[in-house]
Amino acid sequence: MSPTPRRGSPAVASLLLVPVAALLASVYLPFVNNAGLVLGLPRLFLWTSFWVVAITPLLLLVERGRRDDDTDDDADIDADGTGAEPTEGASR
Repeated sequence: MSPTPRRGSPAVASLLLVPVAALLASVYLPFVNNAGLVLGLPRLFLWTSFWVVAITPLLLLVERGRRDDDTDDDADIDADGTGAEPTEGASR
């Protein structure tokens, strides 16, 4: 049994390759790119719509994994929004 991938690992990010490959290959797939209609809509339109909607949860999964690995970068920003150390003699 293989170990499960870590949330921030490249294996999770590689899940995004599935919808990208499906969208790029859609015009070459004969069961997608034909004259048939499903519910009055072309199959290519439905195929593309499905994969565009499917990308959203995958992006959320990758983003949540990336956020867990990052440190809190916003904690370094001061009230003035610069994040720079005040110099001596500088008044606020």
